[in-house]
Amino acid sequence: MTTRLDGNWLRRYLLSVGLFAVSLVALPLAALVAPGPLLPARLRNVLFFWPQYLLLPNGFVPADGGMPQMFRSATLLAAPVWLAAIAVYVWLTRRRPIGIALLALLPSVALLLEIGLRAIDALFGLHVMLDGP
Repeated sequence: MTTRLDGNWLRRYLLSVGLFAVSLVALPLAALVAPGPLLPARLRNVLFFWPQYLLLPNGFVPADGGMPQMFRSATLLAAPVWLAAIAVYVWLTRRRPIGIALLALLPSVALLLEIGLRAIDALFGLHVMLDGP
């Protein structure tokens, strides 16, 4: 058995990164156009703020309401982390059909995001600082 990175891995990786990138635009738009009763308010908010949750453009704010911690470089750190996480995901799902792997990508990203944000909250007492009402 070989574990080398071949053209199939690269194709799967590029498709996964493309789906991830499209989700940054498509999911907020879906939250805006979906009929009211179709999506619960919490899910609508998560979908609408999806790019901000993933790329952290404004950094974090303390949970106790203290002074915001503005990490303007958070996006510069988040992007490579997500690219690496997608590479690991593609490697882990290499034996699954590509359709199944792509279908499970965004739920996997959401789960990893939730675990990561809860860990940051538990360790440092920080929440994502969102732009919005």
